[in-house]
Amino acid sequence: MLIITKGLPGSGKTTWATAYVLALAGGSAARVNRDSLRQMLHAGRLKGRKTESVVVLIQLEMVETLLAQKLTEIVDDTNLNPSTEARLRELATRLGAPVTVEDFTGVPVEECITRDLKREHSVGARVIRRMHRQYLAQPVRYNPNPLLPPCGHLRH
Repeated sequence: MLIITKGLPGSGKTTWATAYVLALAGGSAARVNRDSLRQMLHAGRLKGRKTESVVVLIQLEMVETLLAQKLTEIVDDTNLNPSTEARLRELATRLGAPVTVEDFTGVPVEECITRDLKREHSVGARVIRRMHRQYLAQPVRYNPNPLLPPCGHLRH
């Protein structure tokens, strides 16, 4: 099984994932996190498209290997970008693994910022607010007829 967490930095994803892995006896679950991989590979200091693409490739290889071994795999990144979730779902589907999403998007922004300040590798309030605006603060369009797509999606 693949478990994908979704939420802002500081929302509790990694705390939950670590507790989940520890609660399962016999090593039947694992977690793969891009922040941990960045730290392991580059001491968290090298950033940029080239290094990030390597981190993503390594993460996907690890997820594939662990799912092939029939382990419960938790990807406890923010996973707010729809393409990231789609890529993970596609991989799980190809391997016949069920997918579950643990949603942490309801944790208030200010709570995430407060928690983030207490972490060793804080991302900062500016990053958390930007991610919230980009992925979670999208206005919901009113659709008077739910059988039809919202106005912005009609083709002319």
